[in-house]
Amino acid sequence: MNSFKIISLVFLTSLMVTGCNYDVLESRNINKLSVLHFESYEQMQDELSSVIKMSIEAKSKWAEQKGFSSFGVNAEKFYNTLDINQFKKKEDIVNFIENSKYLELITEPSGNQMVQTKECNNKYRYFINDEKIFTVEDKVVKIFGDITLITCLDNLEEIKQLQSPETVLDNPDYYILYNKNDALKSTYPGCGIDLEASPENNSDGRTYRVIMHIWVEDNFNLFTNEDRVETHYKLISQRTFLGIFFNYENTITYSLNLKSHFINGLHYSQSQYFNLSGSKKCTILEDSKVEITANYNYNSQIHFDNFNCSASVPQTSSNPATLSCN
Repeated sequence: MNSFKIISLVFLTSLMVTGCNYDVLESRNINKLSVLHFESYEQMQDELSSVIKMSIEAKSKWAEQKGFSSFGVNAEKFYNTLDINQFKKKEDIVNFIENSKYLELITEPSGNQMVQTKECNNKYRYFINDEKIFTVEDKVVKIFGDITLITCLDNLEEIKQLQSPETVLDNPDYYILYNKNDALKSTYPGCGIDLEASPENNSDGRTYRVIMHIWVEDNFNLFTNEDRVETHYKLISQRTFLGIFFNYENTITYSLNLKSHFINGLHYSQSQYFNLSGSKKCTILEDSKVEITANYNYNSQIHFDNFNCSASVPQTSSNPATLSCN
């Protein structure tokens, strides 16, 4: 983490000195490219905080108003309207998913399999088009799963053609952000940075569960040279069909009490909190909170100080998903 941030800072300094080609941005009408464009990093973050909490109907209207085809929205709409009763055996599901533009079959460490939308773990999924790109200021952003690639807008045609971020690892014109780093889970103090629980319960011949995922991120802001600390939660209701977990609309009852802590190498320290509870009929319930920004320092640390969380659907009320640490 530290070595990566050092490299990132060197790259950022280079970008700040040389800058991107603003003439390219001025000579193109971004709206005609069917690419979502943000005038500033702050505008992008405000939009992200708003969109992630919208219903799928509201997200669809939002994308239409913005005048582009959102990959993330289209993927969720496709999943929500999928008639799983068309499948007669497990092999039918596997074959269908293998040829799907929007869905993928994930095998968990436990051996369970579940169907999810592609790019579902990337928070920018609603901003990208089918080419997986959007633009901010004079830069273009492309996502590859948990990896986000950033370069100047004059590299737009080149980045469109990229099939893998590995091909530009040593290219100083590209900046790579890794959304998650599993190696950090066991090295950070406190209660960790990335946790998940998904106990199961059988009912009416099917298996039900709520996947509870909580995590904190220390995102380096390429545009303002700041550390941006985010606390996230995501709840997903699922049930099995032919032995595979599918997202399933249900009433999720939840109680989430989270405290995360941030400290950088300059001894700046601050905490942020999530305290909420309730019930909602939905498939996915997620949100993030950003209250901490500080001058960049590669020795910064984040972790949960404590948390006490639970979530269930009616079929799992006797065995809810729980996470706790004090």
